[in-house]
Amino acid sequence: MPLPFDPSDLSVANATARLGGLDAEELDALRDAELEGKNRITLITAIDEAASDLADADAEDQEVAAESSTPEAPSTSSSVPPVAQNTWGS
Repeated sequence: MPLPFDPSDLSVANATARLGGLDAEELDALRDAELEGKNRITLITAIDEAASDLADADAEDQEVAAESSTPEAPSTSSSVPPVAQNTWGS
């Protein structure tokens, strides 16, 4: 997979600013490239945090999707009054 950018060409601040919007595979590739390159712990930590945030967001999206696909239980209270029994002719 090609890197979205070469982290060794950028300062930690500039590389960190570009992490938003990358997917998990891109973040993994960048982390590997940084480990093999300059091996800056601050950038590696930022990449790990971005990956963790992405995983948390994905888990939250899946949770919301599961909640929205679960049918609600019918309400036990009704706003419609019960029908009165017919007492005519009794």
